[in-house]
Amino acid sequence: MPALHILSLALAAAFLAGINLYLTVFLAGLAGQLGWLPAGSEGAVFSMLAHPAVMTVSLLLYVLNAIIDKVPAVDSLWDTLHTVIRPAGAVLLALHIMGSADPAYQALAGILAGVVGLTSHLAKSSARLLINNSPGPLMNILVSLGEDLLVLGIGSLAVHKPLAGFILCLSLTVLLWLLFPRMFRVARASLWLMWKKVRLPAGAMSEKVKLPSKISADQDMLMHGLLPGACTVEWAVRCITGHARRSPSLKPNLFGTLISVREHPGTLVFIGRRWFRHRPVSLSLTACEVQHESAFLSENLVIYNKAERQQITFRFARAEQAVAARLEEEVRRQAKRARASEDSVRESAPEEPAVREEAPAPTETPASSYTLPPLIMEVPAAFPVEEPSLQEKAAAEEPIPAFPPPGPASAPLPAQGSHQPAAADVPPMPVTDGPGRV
Repeated sequence: MPALHILSLALAAAFLAGINLYLTVFLAGLAGQLGWLPAGSEGAVFSMLAHPAVMTVSLLLYVLNAIIDKVPAVDSLWDTLHTVIRPAGAVLLALHIMGSADPAYQALAGILAGVVGLTSHLAKSSARLLINNSPGPLMNILVSLGEDLLVLGIGSLAVHKPLAGFILCLSLTVLLWLLFPRMFRVARASLWLMWKKVRLPAGAMSEKVKLPSKISADQDMLMHGLLPGACTVEWAVRCITGHARRSPSLKPNLFGTLISVREHPGTLVFIGRRWFRHRPVSLSLTACEVQHESAFLSENLVIYNKAERQQITFRFARAEQAVAARLEEEVRRQAKRARASEDSVRESAPEEPAVREEAPAPTETPASSYTLPPLIMEVPAAFPVEEPSLQEKAAAEEPIPAFPPPGPASAPLPAQGSHQPAAADVPPMPVTDGPGRV
């Protein structure tokens, strides 16, 4: 078999050993017994792996591992003990498969086998820790059977098509490395909650319901940089983030502190540590509801918004059941205060005037096309008008003299009540042909 095929088979076996070491050793020995792989110094499998004693021991250990995998609490402890056993077994198995190959290939196979085996083991352990949070054993049984089927499938592919099996294992390794930060947070949070559950039973701290209000100087600076104005801490409780739906700024399984500020009742601040830095996140309580739930490893405080379908979970140790219940009351009270203040602000705000519909602008018409209508003025007669008499008409028709009649300038005015001269006594006015002519 070519050296590249042997190296591919060795690395594929190392990847499978990180998932289930004992089943992988048994399958390698079975492949040598059935003649699927040549034996000897130039073969891919030493005859030692096909020895009946090795196959019997590996089969017994596989049966024990299959039984322990079905028990949630014991399974996590078993995976913790195998953190050293599985990567070391992956390296030894890869070196045995390499046989008498070139020493450079052996060294390369040993280094890569250790990395690949440790990667697959950590991924398996982290996934099982997450699954162990469910109280029922059904999920553990299904996952354990799925792991065995995965080892059988990839092992059969690697025996018959070594390069294809190696490419598949390499692709899975790269994918696991991309998911490693999240899996590391899952493993860390689950182990911490498990340790707290074993150390203190549920309800052991029920009498300590006073919420602390002390935060560090770095957290105080971050909080003041996030919220405007004065910030007085009402309470600050350490917790772990859980499931976060529609909250891109908040990642699950982060250790941090949940803080309530007196001046901002509608906002909670969570300051978590991620990538060696503290990162503050503000959470709005407007239109949110709060619920306290008990899980297998933790006490959960769930804050959710049904309208926006947003949900955030904060996890506490099982011994902090009273603390989670007290936080439920406090957060619900703050949510009511936030809604009341928002309603009062909305009522005190002046109503906006109705928007008038603007009439369409008239179209311009050229000046030559304008036509003025006739002007008709009517003046109503407010009083009856009497027709003038004949004497008044005659007096109105007489011409008005241009100059006064000649006579003494100092003629006295007739006294009141004296005889008025008649019209016949007044000399006639000379007839003029025009203005200024006699």
